Amino acid sequence: MNKPAKKTSAETSDRVSVLTKMTRAVRNRGARPRVDGGLLLGSSRIPIRLRSFGHQHTVKNFIAEDQRGEILAFGGSASKLMGRTPVDISVRRPFREGRVEDLDASRELLEKLISESRHRVMFGPRMVVGVASHLTNLERKTIEEVVKAAGARHVSLVECCLLNVIGYEKDPFAVQGHLVVDLGAGHGEVALVSSGAAQALRTIPDIGHRMDQAIARQLKADCSIEVSARQAEAVKKTLGSALEPTQEETMDVTGCDLSTGLPCQRTVTNFTVYRALSPLLQEVANEVKQVLKSVPSGYVSDVAKSGGLLVGGVANLKGLAEYLEAATHLTYVHSLKPETVTQRGLDRLLHEPSVRKRLLNRKKIYTQADSRRGRATEKLVGIIAVALLLVASYFPAEQVNGFASLDSLRNSVMPVWNYVSAPAGESAQVDQGQSAELAEKDRRLKEMTKENKRLAALAKSESAIPNWAAGKSVSAKVIVRPPSQFNEQLLVDVGKKQGVAPGMVVTSKDGLIGRISRVEEMSSYLQLLGKGSEELGGRIARTSSAGVVSPSSEGGYEITYIDPNDGVKVGDLVETSGLDGVYPGGVPLGKVTRLRRPDGEVYLTADIEPSVDLDEVQSVMLLDGKSV
Repeated sequence: MNKPAKKTSAETSDRVSVLTKMTRAVRNRGARPRVDGGLLLGSSRIPIRLRSFGHQHTVKNFIAEDQRGEILAFGGSASKLMGRTPVDISVRRPFREGRVEDLDASRELLEKLISESRHRVMFGPRMVVGVASHLTNLERKTIEEVVKAAGARHVSLVECCLLNVIGYEKDPFAVQGHLVVDLGAGHGEVALVSSGAAQALRTIPDIGHRMDQAIARQLKADCSIEVSARQAEAVKKTLGSALEPTQEETMDVTGCDLSTGLPCQRTVTNFTVYRALSPLLQEVANEVKQVLKSVPSGYVSDVAKSGGLLVGGVANLKGLAEYLEAATHLTYVHSLKPETVTQRGLDRLLHEPSVRKRLLNRKKIYTQADSRRGRATEKLVGIIAVALLLVASYFPAEQVNGFASLDSLRNSVMPVWNYVSAPAGESAQVDQGQSAELAEKDRRLKEMTKENKRLAALAKSESAIPNWAAGKSVSAKVIVRPPSQFNEQLLVDVGKKQGVAPGMVVTSKDGLIGRISRVEEMSSYLQLLGKGSEELGGRIARTSSAGVVSPSSEGGYEITYIDPNDGVKVGDLVETSGLDGVYPGGVPLGKVTRLRRPDGEVYLTADIEPSVDLDEVQSVMLLDGKSV
């Protein structure tokens, strides 16, 4: 009788390593999500934190670019040019109020930040990004895509109000409510956080920068001196106070004399600064009151007991906690460095596995009771798989003829092994990664279905497509309305790579919107119609009465030089005439709402209600200039 072949040390160690891997895979089922670093999209600074290597890097939220759109400087180098730029160079912020204002510039700024952080991750780091709570789904998706384009492998978004609560070493998932008053340089918000979400929210846009501008305006009125934003910020930090001063404090400021235009020096008092800040402080107190009025009654006792949490650089203003306490009858917790509270919350998320698991696997917190049966099944499958591999390791392939070869046994075990050793198997990953991916695919499928129905309706009849839209065109989606020019521009997701050029006419299904004013590599700025002093040719569709369309003082359009004998009536459709050589003829502009005759004029003037609702526009069409 043949004796079993003796197992070599290499075979034994190989099989032991396989068993070790399987044991670890079974033990780590439902492990904490992996994260390599975190970002905070602030309006003044953008810090990055890396979990594994301890690197902390920060870049200022500034870029300097020329008239062609080429970026010349980033971060601190660009911020030094504020107020000192030549005519052909501009300095601005790619992120404003927590939103992406410039796609290309924000991508390049984050790409530089991630590369300089030396993350040492081959396929890009997995990033957690702190975002403002008031952002829409479209703005959140834009931030996610920009961070991925900058080099991140995976992006998870976490609201800053949750990070603020964590930064104060409190539990954002507790039933008890926490009032967070975040007053950053760019955006401010007041939120009541409970059970891992904001139960009530009010925003205070651009609060820090508006304070600097208010101080600069007050110095113009009281001291006849014009100062830069940097100097106004220094005055705010030195003399700013939320409480009315009782003793006079002074500071010398250098600027430009408004009467002579020459450099001069003035002495500024804290009373002047207080008068500039009072309206904005009252606005902050009113927003806090609105949040307290809107929260359920069950949270009132929680907030009264724990008080509010002050966060952000503006929280360093002297007497702010006492001012809010007198206005809202609540106590406020003030950190030594309130501008770093959000960063401390991000550091805790990166370095404390329990915090990271609760924030990034929020769905599992509420589904633990439903997943017990699934966990028991996983454990049973894991035990069976380990037992089969133990049998395979004890009986070599060549020991007994009755046994199949080790390869065939491994092939039969591999499906079970793959199920157990998957990084986040069926039941674990559906809760986090796959469910989000399926939800995103379902959303895109619904959008495509809706778009297909619209295109099918247009394709049924050639007459459904107007003549002005029958030429070559480029379709685009509206990404965001830049906060600095909210009523003047839109940002669309096509640029030079898609063949977009300045001057292209932009329309929607309802009518004319405007023209392309500036083109980036992958995005373009759309100048809205009726802003500025632009005039275009128009006509009344029913009577063919020609006139000149221009912006009205009331915010809409008006058409002038209408013949009183043409019989124009209220409700008539106004469209472009095409006689100006810029816009094609027949594009709807709006309907006549009022007819009037200015004093001393022979012709009539008609007020026009625009046919396009800019708040509802999501997709637009860019007409080729050659076809116009």
